Amino acid sequence: MHALMLIALIIIPFVFAVCAYPVLSMMVTTVFPSRLAAFIDLNLIHLIALALLVPLTRLLLRKRTIYLVCDGLGLDRARLVAAFMSTLGILALTSFIFGDAEAVHAPLPERLPLYAAVLVITPLQCLLEELFTRSIIARMVMPQAFICSKRTLAVTTLACAALFTLLHWASPEWDMYPALPLAAYYFLFALLSTLVCVRDRGFELSWAAHSANNIFVALFMGYPGCVYDTLPLFMQETPPGIALLYVQLAAIFLTLWLLHLRMPDRTGRTTASAEQWQG
Repeated sequence: MHALMLIALIIIPFVFAVCAYPVLSMMVTTVFPSRLAAFIDLNLIHLIALALLVPLTRLLLRKRTIYLVCDGLGLDRARLVAAFMSTLGILALTSFIFGDAEAVHAPLPERLPLYAAVLVITPLQCLLEELFTRSIIARMVMPQAFICSKRTLAVTTLACAALFTLLHWASPEWDMYPALPLAAYYFLFALLSTLVCVRDRGFELSWAAHSANNIFVALFMGYPGCVYDTLPLFMQETPPGIALLYVQLAAIFLTLWLLHLRMPDRTGRTTASAEQWQG
């Protein structure tokens, strides 16, 4: 029954979001300027699904949405900040060293609404993807404290990685890179995210790194053909090479693993969470 309710948490919000999208999309394009409307529209299905997922979690599981994200009484802000800033720093350092960026000049009044939307919407979009492709699936087989056998962990991480890769199948990056290396990149990103976060007993590290990656591309360092048209501060002449993507991937997840090892453990919080799930 518990697993069926978790499946419903994915299916119901997604179906509702797809059905509501045409009407809400028309409203967005009518109300907002073109660039801002395009960014909101790009993330609209995520926002609709997340808006329904929150009350639905309370209704079906009688739990707050936080229990899908981590084992504890609340989000670990130290983990969020450390992972976000570390990822942002790695992306900035490697992009400026190996990239060919030029400054993008645009009027400040045009930039500010876009940047505000990116900073508010992008973490929500990433949270929805983390829930749909990782944490809800993990909760199906690890309802208490994200603890399971090695075999279950292996199957879960592979399933999460496959789902995350499929979710990004419509990304414009498929026109920029060879299909197999790019598919492997998405697969490894999701695989390592799930492994690190299950071991950390919470998905703050993955959510923060995911958000930092998308915000970096939207605000700081764009490239031709990028899914975001948000007037970033810098624009590369060509998309980053696939080798650079793998270097960044390795550096980010090595850092996340070190953060997992160095941050205080969740012993007390995990016990409290397990009691909540048993109830």
